[in-house]
Amino acid sequence: MKRIEDTFLSLDRATILFFLAYAGMAYANAILLPEESHLQSLFTAGPTMILALAIRLHWKKWRDTLDDSGSVSKDADQRFMDKLQRWTDTLVDGTFSPAQVMFRSALEALSVMLMYLIPVYVTLQFSAARQSSAEVTWSGVLLRYVCVALLTFLFVHLRSTNRIAARIFQEELRALKSLSTPLST
Repeated sequence: MKRIEDTFLSLDRATILFFLAYAGMAYANAILLPEESHLQSLFTAGPTMILALAIRLHWKKWRDTLDDSGSVSKDADQRFMDKLQRWTDTLVDGTFSPAQVMFRSALEALSVMLMYLIPVYVTLQFSAARQSSAEVTWSGVLLRYVCVALLTFLFVHLRSTNRIAARIFQEELRALKSLSTPLST
């Protein structure tokens, strides 16, 4: 039980840290914009909120999965099975809906596109021989491309890790259910 709970908590921390790194990268990209300070906050908050919707980072839902209140009358195995079910639902977003899959895919694509938008814009400005500002250099733009590519790679692997952990939790839940059902004679 402790190892499974630690796995879930480490995936929770990884998701939160990824979200914070994404928000930091959105801000680092936004400061590349020349003299459009009103767009800097938009290009920081916009992609961050889109990604939060895309990965369904609902703080209340994550906190509720760690809460054990209300399950005092159940035995330990039943409480553990309930926890496993909540954790599995959290990792794979609970119920399947084709409409949600399309919406989430669009949000994920939009969040990645917005992360690449500003470095591409600055690259086009450089190639048109219009330097954005004195602080913007080719190495800074290249570093942002590398960081955004790394974040995209991490996002894909974080999602696949959640699915793998959810499958393991489901197998554990099936094994516990088979042990808890009485054998017929």
